[in-house]
Amino acid sequence: MHFKLDENVPVALQKRIITRGHSASTVVSEKISGITDKNLVSLCVKEKYVLVTLDTDFGKVQMYPPLEHEGVLVFNLKNQSSASLLAAFEQVVQTVNLSEIKNATIIVEKEYIRVRRC
Repeated sequence: MHFKLDENVPVALQKRIITRGHSASTVVSEKISGITDKNLVSLCVKEKYVLVTLDTDFGKVQMYPPLEHEGVLVFNLKNQSSASLLAAFEQVVQTVNLSEIKNATIIVEKEYIRVRRC
């Protein structure tokens, strides 16, 4: 599975994703910081990448319908430290089959994980 990390996601998560056997790129390393949300989603669709972000706007399925993208993983955490994000990612890996991310919006909060499809 391929992941693209939004500019608000710590690079430590990229390393964790890669150690789990997946590929990951970052908006920062590609020098596209500041890209609009719509253009970022379009790029992810074109590249067939799952978007990983802390931007809760991507959790709005009316704006970003799951069937129109490869998948979006939104971390909606009060504590957005690298350690919290890595722990939340491990929770996702243990709870959700990663193949379920395709054409889904997954919202990760401290207490639960929601999988949204249209």
